[in-house]
Amino acid sequence: MDSRDVTVGLGRGVPRSHTNGVGRGSSMRRSPPTVAHAVSNTASTGFLMSKSEAEKNSESVGGGGDASTVQGRQGRQGKESKSKVQAERKTELASARSQPMERKHDAAAVEHFFLDDVFGRLNLADASIQALNGQWISLPTYLEWLRDTDLLRKFVKLLSSHKPLIAEKTILDVGCGLGIWSLLCAKLGASRVLAIDSTPFISVSKNLIAKNECADVVSFLPSVTAALKELSHSTENTEVALILSDWIGTGFFNGNLLSHILAARDKLQPTPRILLGHVKLFVCAISDDSHHIFNKRWKHAGQIDFRPLRRLDLTTPIYGDAIIPESICTTSGALHTYDLAGMKSTEIGFTEEFCVNALPVCGKEALPVTALVIWCEVRDEVDGDLFLSTHPSAPRNRYGPTTFCFPVPPVLSRKSQMNGRLTFIPPEPVAADPVFILEYAVNDGPVEELFYGITETPRVFHS
Repeated sequence: MDSRDVTVGLGRGVPRSHTNGVGRGSSMRRSPPTVAHAVSNTASTGFLMSKSEAEKNSESVGGGGDASTVQGRQGRQGKESKSKVQAERKTELASARSQPMERKHDAAAVEHFFLDDVFGRLNLADASIQALNGQWISLPTYLEWLRDTDLLRKFVKLLSSHKPLIAEKTILDVGCGLGIWSLLCAKLGASRVLAIDSTPFISVSKNLIAKNECADVVSFLPSVTAALKELSHSTENTEVALILSDWIGTGFFNGNLLSHILAARDKLQPTPRILLGHVKLFVCAISDDSHHIFNKRWKHAGQIDFRPLRRLDLTTPIYGDAIIPESICTTSGALHTYDLAGMKSTEIGFTEEFCVNALPVCGKEALPVTALVIWCEVRDEVDGDLFLSTHPSAPRNRYGPTTFCFPVPPVLSRKSQMNGRLTFIPPEPVAADPVFILEYAVNDGPVEELFYGITETPRVFHS
């Protein structure tokens, strides 16, 4: 792919389709809602209703035809009181909108604005939704980031604590999604924000920015190349001070925007800071047969030999998996570190060795290791604080770890040690999915080799 023309997709952790498929840890994974379920929820909550429909429905509640005269009078009084409150509220809003909007609030005020006001008033029931037609089914994925409120609060507090890096600066928001980061930067006093995303739902993001009167600061562009072109044609605010991105994909590996971040960084002078830009990967082993129980039925079903599909199922990484902490049976070993401030774009892929030791839980004579789990720690490179972790025992978030199942589980005892080497081959334009090569041995046993994410032996990877 030509690095001069980088187009950024949604990049908000879209899980692979197989994660809601057959027999992959159903007891451990929360199944995504079906389209029918989403439509049912939408109809019941009125989330996508127009304002007139919502008011009509609210007025129709409690208006039973068999109500007594007293009940009817009470109902009318309630409606009149409600109408009076609504009228007063509209007057207050009209008065507030008539006043000039002060964009440069202090960090605490901005944090309060986002956590208590914006989320309560976010309105997506407009023409931009209706115009999506058949593409609306993907909208829940687009809003997935907004639903992870705990993580979203962390992002709000993170940016609020770094106001000096944002105020009076030009900011690049790569993979902006809904535009929450861009809007927050505008509220923190950024002089210019370039929000980059190629999603078809960008009209929703533009509507959010416009309704918060920040359209003069935030501009939306489809690619890094387009953003650089926009900067080259400008006469002021052309120096990008900070690159923002929620770039970490589901399970870290699936759908991350690392290549786009580095492409943007390499084309900007002076080199901007990147937030968040420091990630460490770790590996541990688990013993939980829920990944294998249902999969065993692939052998023969209805007199058809499904064994080729069974192996394919077990050698496909599970991105964003939900792991039971009690299933961990080894220590965690360091695997790889990404420091976006200094790494090269050719260093996204890696080959790293690891070593994990059996925990006391392996007191049994033979404890099968059903899978390896790759999890990560993301830190704020400015002050070094831990921002989030996808360790199985950490609070659940929308990223999650990545699980690599063993088709034939190796066996650990109390003092066993597993040594291995993992190769990660990032996706290319001709290959939409990453490829992994796992080599491992237990104690002094033979070295086994497994391939994940492909159906045939890949090319040789050069680190």
